[in-house]
Amino acid sequence: MEAIAVGTVTDEEMAMLTRMKAEPSFMMPCQAPVVLPAEQAQPESMETVYQGFVVEDMKAADWACRKVVRYMELKKQIDDYVKEEIARLKEYQARMDSEYDDHINFLTAKLQPFAEAQIEGTKKKSFRLPGGNLQFRTNYDVTKDDEKLMAYVKDTCPEYIEVEESVKWGDFKKQLTWTPKGVAVTPDGEVLDFISRTEKKSFKVEI
Repeated sequence: MEAIAVGTVTDEEMAMLTRMKAEPSFMMPCQAPVVLPAEQAQPESMETVYQGFVVEDMKAADWACRKVVRYMELKKQIDDYVKEEIARLKEYQARMDSEYDDHINFLTAKLQPFAEAQIEGTKKKSFRLPGGNLQFRTNYDVTKDDEKLMAYVKDTCPEYIEVEESVKWGDFKKQLTWTPKGVAVTPDGEVLDFISRTEKKSFKVEI
């Protein structure tokens, strides 16, 4: 593995290191950097590598097939690596969110009685401090029996009922036939000019 060059530590970086030592929770979980092969980090230029390349015999075809398979493997390696990093960062985020939420909830609970005392006897719903605004909001939790509510609304005010209509396309298209130009035709011969299909062919290399 090639050595990674380390530059001179700047004042800003030194300050960051000092803070990280003083506040362990400030540090993210460290992991050794993953050094990707050059082929992964810098994909080969298509214009440079494949200039004039044609598949005209078994040898060339097999070479191209092997290259495709190799790049599929590289894609999977990158995909696996990214998934692992995302999972690691999400775990870190959840842990730090929980820690910070504990601080937020504790201090908010301490601030509430103080804020209530400051606005008592007034119509105010908030009290502003230099560092932020202490605000009260009124919310309502509504409990309902959906089945009984549906029956009631159907009988008394059906205009409030939502009905979503959709075509069972998977079943409907089974009865259709198609003209040479790709237009749909019903079993009784009716041409549906608002439904058409276009033939598309796909090609891929499999491992």
